[in-house]
Amino acid sequence: MIDMKISALKNENNINKKTFLLPEYRNKTEEFLSKIPKEKYSINLNSLRFIVPELIVNPNICGIDEGGLAQGILESVKNSHPDFKDLLLENIILSGGNTKFENFKERLYSEIALLLGIDNRINLYEFTNHYLDSNVKKDHLNDFNVLEGMKEFCQNFENLKDLAIYKKDYEELGFNVVWKNCL
Repeated sequence: MIDMKISALKNENNINKKTFLLPEYRNKTEEFLSKIPKEKYSINLNSLRFIVPELIVNPNICGIDEGGLAQGILESVKNSHPDFKDLLLENIILSGGNTKFENFKERLYSEIALLLGIDNRINLYEFTNHYLDSNVKKDHLNDFNVLEGMKEFCQNFENLKDLAIYKKDYEELGFNVVWKNCL
């Protein structure tokens, strides 16, 4: 892997080494940060930028005898109702911090496509801020996360009322009530 070879370089040719600001210091001024040691508010990453994300798709590299994320997704799809399998593959939602790794979406797509073959339609969607309801304060968009999104969603009673599955509907329609109410 070319990135690992570049990461091994000790000079300015190592373009992979990056310094990241820790989350709790992102909104601090440069003046504030200048008063504390850099190692307190930042972290330098080099080859770990590639090794850690690789563990998600290939846990065997550190001796974990499990399938990666692509295998997990396909196992879930395989165990779902037959009518939903194609729909699930066409609507894979990427959400959470790990999905922000560089080229994560492309890599996961290629892993799934490799396991499935070219006959299947696969769509991966990244959860981004443009999916948010307009009542979310704009200054919160940069640090918006899944838990905050669910909190916002659940606080709006109309959202819950529209998607709720009532017992009488389930007794009348069975599992098909999901099609009626949620999809």
